[in-house]
Amino acid sequence: MRIREYTQDRLRFTDFPVGLAAVILCVMAVPAGMSFGYFRNGVVSGGLALAAIAGVLFIGGFAVFVRRTIITLDRTTGQVRVAEWGLFGPWRQMFPLEGISIATVQQKTIKDVRQVGERHRNLYDRKVYRPVLVYQFGPSKPLVNIYAGRKNADLVAAAINGWIMGEPVPRKPLPKPSEQAADRRD
Repeated sequence: MRIREYTQDRLRFTDFPVGLAAVILCVMAVPAGMSFGYFRNGVVSGGLALAAIAGVLFIGGFAVFVRRTIITLDRTTGQVRVAEWGLFGPWRQMFPLEGISIATVQQKTIKDVRQVGERHRNLYDRKVYRPVLVYQFGPSKPLVNIYAGRKNADLVAAAINGWIMGEPVPRKPLPKPSEQAADRRD
């Protein structure tokens, strides 16, 4: 996510996963190109099957993962607006700005456990993150539905916290304790 506007009255973030869109298009291009070759050589059934696979990859990948997101915190309206545009249209959500105590980062661990013979083997644990608004009274509100890397979630939470406190420039994320210890050793 990038900070597009940071003023006294408004804070706006935007995000569009260009790299992910390019990867999905490249993966989809393989069966699409192969289907073109099948059609050209008169193998209609193979061409239709590969064209269907390309269509499923395109629609599935873009519908689930590729969305343009705009998060706006506006003091003049007293609202937090989250707007996403995807393949199947827009999705909007509004939260009140009043009552936000802090923005933080929510973490989720994804485990890949596979059965090997009689035992289960844990291949990896991967942590993913998303920014969350914590209200003084009431439940926390996640700003985005999809979890992603820690860097973006930390940037959004730090900038929101600085904006809420009235700081004139965006606040940078604080380094993790392990990074602070590594800096002291150098």
